[in-house]
Amino acid sequence: PRSSKEPRLPTVCSIAVERAATAELYWCYGFRAGWPEERRDRPEAACLHLIALCRQEPAAVEAKQWSRRLQEEARALPLFAATEKAPGSGLGPRYELWLALPRGASLAAVAGERRMRWEELARMLETKGPLMVETLPPMLQLEHSENQTRISELEARAQWLEEELAAAREQFRKETSQNLLAEKSSRGESTPSAPAGELGDVSSRVALSVSLLLASAELLALHSQNDPSTLNAVREIQRRSEKLADALRLQGPSSSLEDSTLTPDPPPSSPES
Repeated sequence: PRSSKEPRLPTVCSIAVERAATAELYWCYGFRAGWPEERRDRPEAACLHLIALCRQEPAAVEAKQWSRRLQEEARALPLFAATEKAPGSGLGPRYELWLALPRGASLAAVAGERRMRWEELARMLETKGPLMVETLPPMLQLEHSENQTRISELEARAQWLEEELAAAREQFRKETSQNLLAEKSSRGESTPSAPAGELGDVSSRVALSVSLLLASAELLALHSQNDPSTLNAVREIQRRSEKLADALRLQGPSSSLEDSTLTPDPPPSSPES
């Protein structure tokens, strides 16, 4: 049975990003929260978390599919395989599925997952601090080809976040303009204010995505110190992510949308090899 304890973020060493129909999937590899450093060579020290940042409540079949994939991925880890061959060696790596959901979505689990609101995950990310460690668990060895794959994932994620936030703002401007025209034509009649809920919801989700994107980039940079071309590409992704974060910070109740308009950057130039 699932523990009633509060969820704790693991010490993450590597993050892979994937986009599904209703969510962004973050595969987080690392060590269990609070695990002693001197015992990180043990199989049970390792963990794999799949964090799904959901745009809407996923269907039960989709949540179950993520749960199955998580189990398959965990069982494919070298440490898990070694534990199965030597049952007396102790427990295997831990794996958990977390769903971060918008307001109104059910928090009742359907596949043994942990469900939480976006706000709860945001608070956990804020209080956790740096998610990274300098050493990789035995199950992970980031090679150059894998680094290139991660860079492509992060570049695509940054581009998508820029486009989604820009589209939400454009829709908000149109709705605001329509309301202003209606107010002028009605002269003195009370009219409803522009619906800011949609923009606020999109901004909240984008802010969470940016937090995870920055963590992913920091981790990749940490493990790419000896690869200048990879490091340069990661730094460009970090710069774009920071620009997104700055735009979201400017977008407060007292800030106008025009002041926080995000101008997408041109695609980063390919780093020299």
